[in-house]
Order: sequence, then C-alpha cells, then structure tokens
Amino acid sequence: NQPIRVAKGHAYLDPAKLADSRRLYERLAGAGDGALIEFPLAGPGWDIQYMLAQRVHRMPLVNGYSGHVPASRTRLDGLHTPLTDPKAEWDTLQSSGATHAIVHEWAFRSLDRGKNVSAWLAANGAVELERSVNDVLYRLPNPR
Repeated sequence: NQPIRVAKGHAYLDPAKLADSRRLYERLAGAGDGALIEFPLAGPGWDIQYMLAQRVHRMPLVNGYSGHVPASRTRLDGLHTPLTDPKAEWDTLQSSGATHAIVHEWAFRSLDRGKNVSAWLAANGAVELERSVNDVLYRLPNPR
C-alpha cells in the first residue's frame, strides 16, 4: 500500500499510522452520546478513513465524506488550517456539535503544527483522555 497524497500542507495519508488510532477509537465506543471531529480536516481521502474508523467507535462524525456537502460543512472551512484565528476557530468548533476530538499530530506537514492544534484544544478546556504514538483523543468542553 502506497501512502495517499492529500491536501496541501498535510502529510501523506499513511494507513499504518492510522492503525495506531484503533485504541482511541475503541475507547470512544463507550463514550455515549456525542459527536467526533478529527484533525486534520484535509479532504476526502482523510474523511473516508475517518468514516471507516466509525465502524469501531460508532459515534456520529462532524467531518466525513459524502456525495453531497451540506451547508453546515462550509462553516468548518476555517478549521482546515487551525490557528490562523484561534478564537473564531474555537467558536466554529464549539458550534459544530463535537463532543470529542482526535488530533492526528503526525498528519500535519509539520509535527509542531499538529502539536499546536493539540495545545490549542487544551488551552480552550479540552481534556486529554488518551494518547497513542501518533494521535491524541480529547473530550471537548460543553459549548458556552
């Protein structure tokens, strides 16, 4: 399997690294009500992988792939490149309905950028639930 090239500014989609996320997805399976958002929001290749993982965690997804893009998805456009306007992006995340987030830190072209997304979530009250080699699972605070 060759890694799949995705949106500019993001790493190649590496199925071996995504397999490392399974433990986090299994933990989510018992989380109850809520919805999951995964970072990066990097295009259809990633969204398809996130949807495949949904078979494990069974939570609704904020980001996913479909033949139709609902109008509500366009408000997430600012989250494609988190941290250009941290407050506005946080407001967008809070209005998305997400209760949990997974940051695939390795999936950003720069590992520092992935870690910055994790730090941004934590600074806004997200609680780290579990960490794997490549990924971090957070519970997001309730919307204000």
